Amino acid sequence: SGLMLIAIVRVLIYARRGSRFYLVFSGIAAGLAVLNKSYGALVAPALALFLASAHAAGPIARDDQDKRLAPSRRLLWLLCDLMLWSVVAIGVFVAFWPSMWVAPLRTLGGIIGLSLEYATQPGDATTSFFHGGVPIQPDATFYPTAMFFRTTPLVLVGCLLALASALVRGRHRSGNGDDRAESARRPITVAVLAYGALYTAIITLSRKKFDRYVLPAILSADLLAAIGWAGVLDLILRAAGLHGGRRASARKIVSATLGLLLVLLQAGALLRPLYPAHYLAYYNPWAGGPSKAVETV
Repeated sequence: SGLMLIAIVRVLIYARRGSRFYLVFSGIAAGLAVLNKSYGALVAPALALFLASAHAAGPIARDDQDKRLAPSRRLLWLLCDLMLWSVVAIGVFVAFWPSMWVAPLRTLGGIIGLSLEYATQPGDATTSFFHGGVPIQPDATFYPTAMFFRTTPLVLVGCLLALASALVRGRHRSGNGDDRAESARRPITVAVLAYGALYTAIITLSRKKFDRYVLPAILSADLLAAIGWAGVLDLILRAAGLHGGRRASARKIVSATLGLLLVLLQAGALLRPLYPAHYLAYYNPWAGGPSKAVETV
């Protein structure tokens, strides 16, 4: 899950800065993600969507000559980027799995065959308890419910703040550097939200369901919440007079420090009852905590 998120974040940085170093880094992370779990391959559709959107919105600037590329050249750049990313990801996948050296078709066939079996006929290899009963197949609310129980209040509030900020900043823009930085957050917010939603939608189609499979979406929500809290803290500090020049750098440091303190305070409050080693028993208190989780998931 962490490697999938790294792959996504590196592509988003590439779309901003134009250095293919980030694209290669993303491919490495994606290859390692698939080596850990086959569903790591689900990062590919989101990544392809982000690259296509970035190239469609405008050339990914590598130098001043790239500012006015024709649509056909943009398509060529997109295909080159997708090819580079795919070659790196597949290369890492093959290089670090010796089974692929000696029996690649049999190895891939085993992965694909088992994945399709679980997706269509999981048998006993799926959860059998949901909402206080034993259904034949959990419905489409299973993963959103599991995610609600496993996130934290800070994440839920942060996600709402990020979405609200994206909507407001989409309507009100000015020309100064601070507002340009704020407006740059908007496409990142949309991309992270799209990644979590797309991933959750894809795994919902599978008949095999376990709450742990929603981990990539939970991490994307963590990142989305971080964007939301950073934006609010930044806005408060700007209102306090920290804006422009060296004050902008100080504002970023103070904002990051305050965000870290919020996370640590929440961690102490939520994990203290589970100390020293039962952290997997954590369930969101806003969802009803462990007592409600026992009845639901």
